[in-house]
Parts: sequence; C-alpha cells; structure tokens
Amino acid sequence: MPVVDTDFLVALFREDDGLGEHAEELYREHEGNLVAPPYVLLELLFVSIDYSMDPERVVANALELVECSHDEGLLLKAAHFVKEMEMTPLDAVVAAFSDGRRVISSDSALDRAGVERIELKRRG
Repeated sequence: MPVVDTDFLVALFREDDGLGEHAEELYREHEGNLVAPPYVLLELLFVSIDYSMDPERVVANALELVECSHDEGLLLKAAHFVKEMEMTPLDAVVAAFSDGRRVISSDSALDRAGVERIELKRRG
C-alpha cells in the first residue's frame, strides 16, 4: 500500500499543477490502496491556505481518496477551525484534539474554537 506525500494530493486538487496529469495516472493505478499519515494531511491544511483553497473541502476530498492512519474526524474538525475560526493549522489540531478537555496554553486563538484554556502566563 503506497504512502502518499502532500505534493501528490496537491497535484490532484490544483488544475494548474504540473504534476497533476501524472498524479491522476498514479491515483488510478493505486486507487483504493493509498494511505496518508496524519502529518501529510496537516501539511495539506497549510498548503490550502497558501493556495487559497477551502481547507474543509481539501481535507474531506483527501480523505475520500486515501486512507488515513489517524482519526479522520479530528482532521475534519481541525479543517473547520482553520476555515471558520481563522486558526493556524497547528492551533486547529490542538483545539480539535482537546475534545472538551482543557488546554494549557498562552494562545488565545484556542478561545475562538470554544476551548477551555488554562492560561499560561509570563512570570515576573
């Protein structure tokens, strides 16, 4: 079962990507047998911002094409936070992972996602 990298998924989603044609051929050849580590999908969130692509749509589409070795719901929730709460992908993953648990952090961006935060403050 081949593991995909982010550039493969981006090539499938961007019409003007020079790797697109070959990516489509490889997808057809390995369809149903592709896996992506969660870090590739996290990187895809960053790339979606860079290319002005809808992060929710991009992650949902990727999860239809490849098997993910992690909780798909977490990644979709993080994509929602990126889009709707204007969070960075890493903050969004922390918020999604918290799943109702409090998070120790100084980052107020988590508040936008309704995360209960134990505020980390500078001393002195």
